[in-house]
Amino acid sequence: MLDIRAMNPKHLAEEGVKMTILHPVNGTPFLADESKKPKKGEEPDYAYIKVRGSFSETAQRKSFAKINELLKKRTQAKTKSGKPVDVEEAPTIEETIDSICQELAENTIEMHGVGDAATGWVPKTQQDFFTVYKELVWLRDQAKAFCDDIGNFIKS
Repeated sequence: MLDIRAMNPKHLAEEGVKMTILHPVNGTPFLADESKKPKKGEEPDYAYIKVRGSFSETAQRKSFAKINELLKKRTQAKTKSGKPVDVEEAPTIEETIDSICQELAENTIEMHGVGDAATGWVPKTQQDFFTVYKELVWLRDQAKAFCDDIGNFIKS
């Protein structure tokens, strides 16, 4: 039987799913703490990011709000002059990257095993998550692909 509840990704997409962070070159998972290698028979403690899916209610609400804000700006600009107005130029690459990082940061619930080993800094806030995604292109790409893949949010 097709279990509608199990096959509906909205539930898991909203509560979030852990994405194991993979090395960008060799694809092996990062350990959360390299100094604590697992003993034989123990499950490794891998670094992960817990994220909401791009199609979760929270993510969609924020996305629709952003679209509505842009439409509102365009409508207001058009009504003031009476003529169509090109309100915004195309976003720059930097603005596009910032937008992607912001979206990912808003959909990130937790980062485990991520930080700056030299200073002990660990990302805990949305602004911290934004910084991580901005700095690590490969991690941003992994997280974006994971969030956009509906299969990661369906119970198997």
